[in-house]
Amino acid sequence: MHKLVFVLNGVLLSGVLTVLFVGSEGVASPVVPGEPSDLSKLEASVAASPDAENVAALASKYLEREQPGLAQAVLDSAPEASSLHLSHVRSRVALAQGRVDEALEISQATLRECEAQGSDCPSWLYAKSIHQAHVLSAMKGAGVQDPKDDRGLTQAVLVSALQDVRVGGL
Repeated sequence: MHKLVFVLNGVLLSGVLTVLFVGSEGVASPVVPGEPSDLSKLEASVAASPDAENVAALASKYLEREQPGLAQAVLDSAPEASSLHLSHVRSRVALAQGRVDEALEISQATLRECEAQGSDCPSWLYAKSIHQAHVLSAMKGAGVQDPKDDRGLTQAVLVSALQDVRVGGL
């Protein structure tokens, strides 16, 4: 019996050593799952030219892939230059990280800045900021601090806010 245990230990040890030295070589796994080509291109663009447009695009892509921490890191490394588009993305990141109050503050500041700039603010950004501020105000009014905490309440508030926007737009 003693020899059998010794042989089994030897086989196990050789298997572990084989995996460690031979099986561990290979392709590195991606940080963010999914098709790497578009993400790789955005990451390379930000590395080469970290302007507001590239940073906003990369942070948005991370948000689409449910990686708000990476989006926050990209925004934190962004140039200090003020950008309405970056502010809009910062609000989305705050919401994804469960900070409704902060997201609302950023969204309202973006909306005020857009209104102050007039024609210099893209119409798509102005419309998104209005919508975002309305939805976030509804969430705050309903007591939602982190949308992930009570998904049912968050969904009800979202549906109600979207109906308000449609009715208000008629």
